[in-house]
Amino acid sequence: MSPQTTLPGWHDILVRHLEPLLGAFTAKMAIQTASLRTLKRPPEQVTLEDLPQLLEGLKPMLNTFIGALHTKVILTEVSTSLALGKPR
Repeated sequence: MSPQTTLPGWHDILVRHLEPLLGAFTAKMAIQTASLRTLKRPPEQVTLEDLPQLLEGLKPMLNTFIGALHTKVILTEVSTSLALGKPR
């Protein structure tokens, strides 16, 4: 898979991690908002190469909703899951 190819399922993995903390709708909207603000494009166009920047863009919102420590743990879990290509 080239770095410009969209990673299949990355969105679902990220939503699964955020859903228990934020709820389904808010998790999806957080991803949408971070994608548009950070990368200037919708989540459907985010590539594997863009994911670290997207996760960084989620930090301020997650820090507000769940706290800095929990945000760090969740984003580390997400990064690991996406690197392995497996949901938690």
